[in-house]
Amino acid sequence: RFFQRALEDNPSLEIKGTHSGYEAGFLTKSFKPDLILLDIFLKDIDGRQVTELIRSDPALKHTKIVAISSTQDPEIIRGIKALEITDFIQKPVSAKELRQKIENLLRN
Repeated sequence: RFFQRALEDNPSLEIKGTHSGYEAGFLTKSFKPDLILLDIFLKDIDGRQVTELIRSDPALKHTKIVAISSTQDPEIIRGIKALEITDFIQKPVSAKELRQKIENLLRN
């Protein structure tokens, strides 16, 4: 919810959110977003698997994936960055930093 609240004041963004990986799969397939903020360590599914599923779908080839995690483990962070992601955000992150990063990614 933090991420959604941090971005919802930008009228140029259409934001959709879910609370489970299962719901996110259906939403991604129907919405075809330009960018996905994906917490890597979800309760019901591993975000690394979600990334692989998104990247295997030609209809989502354009979708930018920003992986999010609070891990401090350098080995895990290297593994996340090795995925086919666009960028990585380490929590905690301020709302201002998040907005700037997302706006920059969507411009490119």
